[in-house]
Amino acid sequence: MPNKYIRPGATFNGDGTAPNAATSNGGVGAWNDLGIFRGSDPPAGSSLGAGDVVYIRSKDQSGADIAPITLTANQNLGSTAASATNPITWVLDDGTVWPGANGTLKFTSSGTAWISAVRNYNVIESKVRGNLQFENTSTAPGDGVYLLELGLGAHVIGPRLEYTAVPNGYGGRAVFARLKNGAILERPVVKVRSMSSFTSDASSVFIGPGGRGKYTVIDPDIELTQALGTWAGVVYLDNVWNYDWNVIGGRLYGVGATTGKEIVNCPNGNATGMARFVGFQYPRSMSAVRGGLFVLTEFAPVVSLIGSDGGMGGTIVDRWGWVTSRTDQNPPYLDAALPYLATALPDSVGTNWSWRLYAPNADHQYPAMVTATKLYTGAPGVKTLTQEFLAPTTLTGLNKRNVWVTFTYIDNVTGLPVTRSTKDHEASALEASTAPWSATTWGPVSTVKRKCEIVTPTAVKQNTPIVVTWFCTRNAPTAEDVFFIDPDFGIN
Repeated sequence: MPNKYIRPGATFNGDGTAPNAATSNGGVGAWNDLGIFRGSDPPAGSSLGAGDVVYIRSKDQSGADIAPITLTANQNLGSTAASATNPITWVLDDGTVWPGANGTLKFTSSGTAWISAVRNYNVIESKVRGNLQFENTSTAPGDGVYLLELGLGAHVIGPRLEYTAVPNGYGGRAVFARLKNGAILERPVVKVRSMSSFTSDASSVFIGPGGRGKYTVIDPDIELTQALGTWAGVVYLDNVWNYDWNVIGGRLYGVGATTGKEIVNCPNGNATGMARFVGFQYPRSMSAVRGGLFVLTEFAPVVSLIGSDGGMGGTIVDRWGWVTSRTDQNPPYLDAALPYLATALPDSVGTNWSWRLYAPNADHQYPAMVTATKLYTGAPGVKTLTQEFLAPTTLTGLNKRNVWVTFTYIDNVTGLPVTRSTKDHEASALEASTAPWSATTWGPVSTVKRKCEIVTPTAVKQNTPIVVTWFCTRNAPTAEDVFFIDPDFGIN
């Protein structure tokens, strides 16, 4: 698995085994043909095999920037010799291998958005973020196409993807990257002016190809450069295919990242699959999903976002509704002064918080659910477990049949899990609470203090987890029917 080298513009096409310019074709020295990166075979007398690392000089032989390559057809990047166990890696150098040579490699389309497809199991890294560039300059690119495709298990690091010439209102679908199963797109820079508002699988910055698959995007830098431009989300959840999106870190910003725009697109609110955003910064004014909620369907999609505005706020959107921990609108919280509660965030100022839950689509098939877990470190013993919450006064008919909690712990003697529930099929009244909440109102929302509580029938084992899940099957007819749930639970 040796290193190989490409030196664009050199006079002779060497054997690829060294970074220097070869003195004859086939001599010791770098290849001079970028076509090898673009899918053509190395010249006779040299080879490219699974596991190889190929370094590409980012300036030509004269030291000038490499002239942009205008595509006239789709192109493949990488080699078919790569495998899942032995990928081939292509590195656009930053001047480390060739000191002083730090430039760009740009592929551009002026009409149809020709696709650059990274072959299966190839790794491409731009050592300087944004130096490997894919751009379409047309004001009317082809419909449903994209700039970059990542094959099975492909991994691309640091590309720049740009559609900034598309005018607002254009009917075509500007898409930036399509990922196949197992692909990873890391540290992309994305510039968006306008996208179609069509709800289809070609309407988002990153899309999947259909079918089932896991797709990972790490630290994307996405700028919406036009305030009035149409927008179709960062990722797409289809209502047929089972997409599994994982977006880690990164940010969405710009004059177009504002009210009326969403993070996840889905067709008419119907979707399946999952989208997890962890540490992804986006303006709080934006919605998690198109329309704010999923439409009632047979599917059960889940969208999870942590990091709005760079903070600790988290949001989960499920079929039944949504729950958020964002503290920017000053929700009520339970005073952390209680000896068995720790409702403050582990930040430098101990910010208090609670879960705010709205469940317009909750029913017995898809109940609203919030789960908390913590490690019990005390001595073995019988314990009283308590889950506190605030219930909206406008939501009538609440009782222990439609609001309940399950408590699961490890038995000290048997070492087996034990679960007890507060659900009562006779629909008895919820238990009143005197817990010291900071408030029982939130704007026009008025609430009452309630709790679910059990005494464990056996001793809880030391250094084992306790899992508490709050359920509600009563749907919320109005936007004021909001619950506030303490994120911690009592062990007493």
